[in-house]
Amino acid sequence: MLASRIFHIFAGLLLLAATIGIYSPAFHAGFIIDDRSHFLADPVMSDPKGWQRIWFDPSDHNDMWAYIPITRSSFWLEWQVWGYDLRAAHGINIVLHGLGALLLWGGLAYFRVRGAWLVAMIFACHPICVQSVAWISERKNVVSLLFYLLTFFSYLRFLQTPRTRWYVLSLLLFVMALLSKTSTVMLPVLLIFAQLWLWRTCSLREGLRLLPFFLIACLFGILRIYLEAEVAKATGEAFSHSLLERLLLAGHIPFFYLSKITFPYPLIFIYPKWEISAQQWTQYLPLLSVCLTMALLGWKYNHWGRPLFLAFGAFGVSLFPVLGFFDIGFHQHSFVTDYFVYLPSLPIFILLTFLILRSFEAVTQNMNGIKNSFPAVIRGSSWIFWASVFGLLSVLTWHQASIYESRETLWKHTLSFNPRAAAAHNNLGLFYEEQGATHAAYTHYNHAIANNSKFPEAYNNRSLIYVTLNQYEKALVDLNTAIELRPWDATYYLNRGGVYAYQGHYSEALTDFTQAIELRPDYLDAYKNRRQIYLALKQLQKAQADFKKIQQLSIRD
Repeated sequence: MLASRIFHIFAGLLLLAATIGIYSPAFHAGFIIDDRSHFLADPVMSDPKGWQRIWFDPSDHNDMWAYIPITRSSFWLEWQVWGYDLRAAHGINIVLHGLGALLLWGGLAYFRVRGAWLVAMIFACHPICVQSVAWISERKNVVSLLFYLLTFFSYLRFLQTPRTRWYVLSLLLFVMALLSKTSTVMLPVLLIFAQLWLWRTCSLREGLRLLPFFLIACLFGILRIYLEAEVAKATGEAFSHSLLERLLLAGHIPFFYLSKITFPYPLIFIYPKWEISAQQWTQYLPLLSVCLTMALLGWKYNHWGRPLFLAFGAFGVSLFPVLGFFDIGFHQHSFVTDYFVYLPSLPIFILLTFLILRSFEAVTQNMNGIKNSFPAVIRGSSWIFWASVFGLLSVLTWHQASIYESRETLWKHTLSFNPRAAAAHNNLGLFYEEQGATHAAYTHYNHAIANNSKFPEAYNNRSLIYVTLNQYEKALVDLNTAIELRPWDATYYLNRGGVYAYQGHYSEALTDFTQAIELRPDYLDAYKNRRQIYLALKQLQKAQADFKKIQQLSIRD
């Protein structure tokens, strides 16, 4: 017993240490895309009572956050303890990923799933997880993983030992998973798959016990769809796909992720966006393959097809929120990205481990009657095999984490594999502009617009270059285009108002600043700029009203 405990402690420490060591390059990573707005520019973080705003005022800065208060509270708590510390932010993500791997091992081992430690080690070391760990804003993945797994194992414990406390605990943990990241919404269906994997049966009574889980999932799912449309603004031409095109897309996506899980190279931040056309017969093949494969596995379910059917079924169900049936903000750049498959990858890791172990067992059994030494050779070969797998995954993950060392390395790496990635050009342009390399920034903004003529952020950013060059008319052309493409973004009105103010067109500037305030009532910079216009126009009473509003917002933030 003591030897067993020592072994398990050693295995757990090895798992956690390997995770931290492999991801150590991410400790030095910087901000990526929305990290600055989520972590640094969010005034709630530095507010001692910010947790109240996070939980009880969902509209507070909801242009940056969906309603995931547990994840957001983790950032707030971090600010209260350390303040602004990038290394701490990245370190927390890495440790949470390692703890998730430990929890995965412990849960699978408790329910006697073969190769539990191997599954956890693959998950901990696999490079497809790097984006979720190295990207600060994707803490929602590593936080939700903990509640996701705890929900699984507490509900399965309830099925094993029917006590109300386990059921209530699993329900509460599910709500906490949803409050960490809404994509965990498919978990009730996955609980059925897990039950079928472990005990080969799921009665109607057991299914009805999941009804509260499904009701809660529906409520959060509806909330997420609303937020994507109203907050993330996942609307417009980029999302105007027909139902048939979405079905075709849903056939492509699982194959893409399976290819990246089994052969994780190259992994890039923004993959090329596919052209989906119902007019091309070849685009029906992936969807047809999915349907035929699942039909065959279902037919052979009671023979050899059961583990494959359950694993692929759970994989597809986990991916359902990101298969293209629902509009997601990131889909304007690409239909696929690594962080979408962070949780859905788990059943595939379990399946791969199961199949490899079964293969070694089959070979060992066949060799038993030949020579007594052969089984020992096979066992030795299995150790070499697993060591090679973990070694290769570790090297790939180390390399992938190194890419996130700075925004420059990340976006250059992305463009080396996807030179038409408009968002990568735009973000690299922002980086160069911050470094004072105006010409390089201008070049990348031009590339972004050339590759995506309906990319409002690039037009807005290029307009700021024109302003520094005193080319106000060109700046106005770009800002007009940005506003036409995204009329709900207050920032573009603020910037256009600033250009009008530079030109002395105070009436137009006043209109734009007012519009920015109407779109975002707590927009401090818009009030400041409008007050200056009121002062210039000698409208002192209105200027005083804006000054009072500025004071209120400054005290709050």
